[in-house]
Amino acid sequence: MNTLIYASVAKSLGIYSDFSEPLKKDIDEYISGGYVRKDKFTYNPKPIKETSLIANQKQLIAFDEMIQLLNSKNIQLVLIYAPITKTYYTKVGYNLNFDSVFRETKLPYFNFNEYLQIEDSAYFYDGHHLNPNGVEIFNKAILDSLTSNKLLPIH
Repeated sequence: MNTLIYASVAKSLGIYSDFSEPLKKDIDEYISGGYVRKDKFTYNPKPIKETSLIANQKQLIAFDEMIQLLNSKNIQLVLIYAPITKTYYTKVGYNLNFDSVFRETKLPYFNFNEYLQIEDSAYFYDGHHLNPNGVEIFNKAILDSLTSNKLLPIH
């Protein structure tokens, strides 16, 4: 909400009217519509220390408020946990925390880390971002799961 207000005020005051940024920087290329494509296609993992992360309480409250708002407007919501590398998924213990938070909502929830078996080095840029090959597989899996009920939501 803060960003929306700031951006609206900045735009109306013309603060960034002369701002220009190149469409291509290093390995990143901006694609119209809000997508950044990278030239690099493979992921070279670095060692990750095993740790456990817990969601911030303020974020959980905002999450619940967002769900209530969407429900009040009769907007159907489906929760999706996008794939991350196996290393992150197994070493960083937030997957169990997020799974329990998402299950408590009683909304349809798909954890694609459990459904998709994709190789880290072939389908990721880094620990949290799929490369174009990974995006293609993930998009197909989302469409298949939502249109054919092939994958049942986890509750």
